[in-house]
Amino acid sequence: MDYELDENKKVVISLDDISEDVYLLDKNNAKINFIEVKDGKANKISYLDKNSEVTKIVEVDSNGSIDKITYKNTSNKVPQVDTFTTIITNGEVTSEDYYDEDGKLITITEAEKESLKTLNTTVSNPLEYTLETSGDYEFKLLDKAENLTIKSIKVNYNNDVILASDISYNITKLTNKDVDAQINAYVIEEDGQKSNAQILNSETKYTFSENGTFTFNYKNSKDKDDYNVEVHTASVTWIDKVAPRAEVKYTALDNGNVKATLINESEAINIINREYVFTENGSFTFEFVDMAGNKGYATAVVDSIKKEEEKPNPEPVPDPIPQPNPDPKPTLKPDDNKNNNSNSTSNKNYGSSNNTNTSNKDDISSSDDKTSENENKDKDKPSKDESSSNDKKPEGNKTETNSREEEKNKSSILKYIICISVIIVLLVGIAYFLVNKNRAI
Repeated sequence: MDYELDENKKVVISLDDISEDVYLLDKNNAKINFIEVKDGKANKISYLDKNSEVTKIVEVDSNGSIDKITYKNTSNKVPQVDTFTTIITNGEVTSEDYYDEDGKLITITEAEKESLKTLNTTVSNPLEYTLETSGDYEFKLLDKAENLTIKSIKVNYNNDVILASDISYNITKLTNKDVDAQINAYVIEEDGQKSNAQILNSETKYTFSENGTFTFNYKNSKDKDDYNVEVHTASVTWIDKVAPRAEVKYTALDNGNVKATLINESEAINIINREYVFTENGSFTFEFVDMAGNKGYATAVVDSIKKEEEKPNPEPVPDPIPQPNPDPKPTLKPDDNKNNNSNSTSNKNYGSSNNTNTSNKDDISSSDDKTSENENKDKDKPSKDESSSNDKKPEGNKTETNSREEEKNKSSILKYIICISVIIVLLVGIAYFLVNKNRAI
């Protein structure tokens, strides 16, 4: 920002060195002008009403001189006219044009033109501001990205020299960081020459770690007695380092789950999801950020969810393996018993005629009876191996085969014993018959 003196020895500041399109704000941060920039120079300034509607547009040439003014017809006069323009050449009005709401050029009467001249207010260079009296002035420039530049200016005309200063800030929007205030203080001589003033109570920069004010003191370095010390106060109100807070509301759902909802935030926050559904007991932490960038946390805890315990599935039981029926036990044929009984009777008859032979015959019969009895017992009573084999369950094909072989062997032995017994009885009977026959002869 540059300082100059006009012909009345008043300080004039210029805003023509602006790098981008900006809004000029008043002390209440309301938009009063929109300054458009082309090729690094402001070329068009729109004047805004309290509703931010454009009332007039001033266009300047490359030298900063006004060459065109467009007025919006805000009166109730000449309703067919929406806007009209004034063309200025070398400071003189050279032509006026009138347009309807569609932007078409129209013609109106001289009387209608005269009625619209009340809208032609005097316009000085809108990029230059004259500081008419001693005091504090503030300029605020806001770009389209909402970045704010603040220039706080103070001027004092009560001395032989003019003391002026401006304060700027490195951050001018809501932040959770420290803010630096930088002062530039000048001494302006009557001839317009400018030099730096002397800062008394600090360096040219002061850092705010929290909201508050700080007053810079400065003077003309030629003032050895501190006769004329000026003060300029920097003020910061946009620091926010407090983390946001919020509460959690719990809602039981029909399916047994629980929904946690973030409510009652302490300030405006940014958050992706305000809700979280618990399907089991546990905790969840919501994380959110306020407009200054401070992070806040709220933890939801749920321990009321009850789920039925799942019963374990029983292990499947394999189907039993089918086993073949064992071979039937061998039995004596009925003819065998007949032969034994017949032989026994024959022996008894022969025994009645000879005691000695009877004794032998009894022994043989007894032996046969015992053999037959043992055979019957053997038939009725299973052997130890058979009992053990019957009690035990078959174990595979090999065990089953062995059992069958054993049964066959036992059956063969039993038949063999029976046959030998029958042959012995027959031989004894024949011998007995032959002995008796010889005696008779």
